[in-house]
Amino acid sequence: MYRLLLCVFLLVGTVHAQNLPTDESGNVRFQRVVELGDTSQTSKVLATKARSWVVRAFKSANDVIQQYEPADGILIAKGNSNLSYTITYRSMGMTSAAPVNQRLYFMLTIETKAGRYRATIDQLTVKSPATAYTPEMEAPIKAEATTEEQAYEQMRAVKTPMFGDKAKRTWAKQTVENQERLRSLVVSTCEGLLSDLETFMRQKSDKKDW
Repeated sequence: MYRLLLCVFLLVGTVHAQNLPTDESGNVRFQRVVELGDTSQTSKVLATKARSWVVRAFKSANDVIQQYEPADGILIAKGNSNLSYTITYRSMGMTSAAPVNQRLYFMLTIETKAGRYRATIDQLTVKSPATAYTPEMEAPIKAEATTEEQAYEQMRAVKTPMFGDKAKRTWAKQTVENQERLRSLVVSTCEGLLSDLETFMRQKSDKKDW
């Protein structure tokens, strides 16, 4: 049962997440426009500062940064972050837990103007490494939630003659419950990055005459 539930959760739970912010086209997007209150900080200065944050936030800035044009106030990076959490499943009156380790990939765009910047995280996907039970999987994060009925249809598609319809409906419900853990982690990861960037961008220069 664990193998089946984990397989279907990775297929269903990584694809959909509930109530995530979207752009005009309905694609998941986290975005902040931040007024720094100091117009003496030019667009180029802020773009340079944003690059310093990317270098600090990610292990390999050369691999992460896709475009950097400080004169135009633009930085585009392809970032990633670890997602580690636990899913629960119930069988025969017992509740068990299983660890899930995935990786969140996304595009980060930072646009700067004098005294302000806009940071956007979009094109989110989740990659699950291969396990003893499942192959490597990659799927986009979508804004709409998976319903129990949709999860149940996924369960039905998995050929498991030893498990009946009632069990599959129970697992479908658990899949929807478990995806909320993924949703919360995606939100906290993206909002955490944007908050950390804002804190860094608000820091005053520590240069001193010598």
